Amino acid sequence: IGDEMADTKNTIANFFKYLEKTSNENKDILNSSNIISSTKLKLNHIKETDTNTNKTKEKIKLLEGKINDINKKSKKTLEEIENIKKSKNYLEKLNKQEKIKSDEEELKKEVYKLKEMIDFKSLGNTFHINKEKMDTIKNHKESFQNYFHQDYGRSILSLLNEGKLNTPTILIKIKQINDKQEEINKNKKTIKKDETKDLLYQTKNTKLEIENLNNEKTKELKICEKLKVKREETINSIKQELTKINVEITEN
Repeated sequence: IGDEMADTKNTIANFFKYLEKTSNENKDILNSSNIISSTKLKLNHIKETDTNTNKTKEKIKLLEGKINDINKKSKKTLEEIENIKKSKNYLEKLNKQEKIKSDEEELKKEVYKLKEMIDFKSLGNTFHINKEKMDTIKNHKESFQNYFHQDYGRSILSLLNEGKLNTPTILIKIKQINDKQEEINKNKKTIKKDETKDLLYQTKNTKLEIENLNNEKTKELKICEKLKVKREETINSIKQELTKINVEITEN
């Protein structure tokens, strides 16, 4: 048994020696084979990268087409807005709006004059025991413009009449103010909706849409650049590997 085990051990040792010898003798062939296999794999990677690059470039092209179409549409909208602003009706509307604004400023001054005519101290002395009426007096004293316009001066006029503090001058001023307010309200109703408002809203949305598309385009350009770098790195790696088996490649 001992002799058989020794023979088996020698046989295995001799086999490994044979394998080592064969491997050494064919080392260059094996290396070349490995390099060629690795090169084939990297070439497939390049092909895959080129496919992804083409898809990315196509997507960029589509995005640019959309951006171009939207820009054309936006340009037409802006031209339409300018044409509206030059129209006779629009200019008349602007004049009306300016007139209303001027009238409202003048009305504020008249309401302030009315406030100066009212003796709030005497009103307070007259109704000091009535909390509800004192609140009305206090509100008008602190914010006369707002509270006067809420009821066209009826509440403060009622207190003036009750306290016998009203005067013909105050009555005339209140009537003038209310007549002017009514005139302003009528003029406001004659002003039609601003035709440029919806168009301007459209241009705002258009700008946002273009911004989103440009962001998406930038993202795709970055992907394209990364794919380009990856391709160049793979080609350089192939070149380096092939030099080991004395193969040199050139790109046209």
